[in-house]
Amino acid sequence: EMSLDESREQYAELFKNSSHAALKRKVVFLERNLEQLTLVYQQLVSQNSALRVENQVAERRITRKNERIKSLEMALQDEKEKSEKLIGQLSTHENEMAEIKKMLGAPGKSLSSIPVSVGDRLSGNDPGSPGSLAPRSPGHLYTHGARIVKPLRV
Repeated sequence: EMSLDESREQYAELFKNSSHAALKRKVVFLERNLEQLTLVYQQLVSQNSALRVENQVAERRITRKNERIKSLEMALQDEKEKSEKLIGQLSTHENEMAEIKKMLGAPGKSLSSIPVSVGDRLSGNDPGSPGSLAPRSPGHLYTHGARIVKPLRV
């Protein structure tokens, strides 16, 4: 700013001492150009700072979205693994059911001839099976599979 002030003073002195009209017009034109350039520079500086702030906000949003995408991908992978496990269990149970049907389809077969692990599930002694009559835990005394069994009132 000091050099700008000094330059203006020099122009003013030159302007006073000069009698040439063309030189005076040129100095006035250059002063206006300098003022316009200063204003444009200040506008560009303010726009630049505003754009930097917007850039930081956008980067934070992108970071949050990427984190959300990663968490959703992990959850999707977990669910895929669970579904594959359930499909495997389903095929195992279907195979067991096919074996049981074969055993029961043969004449003279009963639940006692079925292997112990499968027979327990069929007879209701396996607490983990849905059709079991055995309680799963102390809090499930009145449950039978997916249904709630109400106690009898006397």
